[in-house]
Amino acid sequence: CPQCERCRCRACTAPRELPSKWLCDTCQLSCDQVVDKLSCVCCVKALFYHCCPDEDFPSEVPCACCEQTHCCKRWTAMLCVAMCLPCLCCFWPLRCMKWACTSCYDACVRPGCKC
Repeated sequence: CPQCERCRCRACTAPRELPSKWLCDTCQLSCDQVVDKLSCVCCVKALFYHCCPDEDFPSEVPCACCEQTHCCKRWTAMLCVAMCLPCLCCFWPLRCMKWACTSCYDACVRPGCKC
C-alpha cells in the first residue's frame, strides 16, 4: 500500500479469527465453545439433536433466524427452555462481546494493509 507500506495481498488483509487451543486430544477451547457453554446453548443443541432427529431440523444452529427450516418450532422450543435456563438470555450479549473481541484482535494482529 502506498500510504502505510504494508502488504495488500488477500492473505495479509483477510480478517483474523480468535485463536483456539486444544486442551487434550478431544477437547478444543475456542471462543464459540465458551459462548455456547456460558449461555447454555449446548443444552439446547443436545435437546434438538436428541428430540428432533429429522435431518431438516438444524440442531447445530438453534438461534438461526428464518433462513433455516422450522423457525417457529425452534424459537418456541428455545422460549420454553429459556424458562428453565435463564442463562440462554446471555447468548446474544456474549455473541456481541465475541464479535468485539474478534474485531480488536484482528486490528492488533493483522499484518496487512488496514487502510
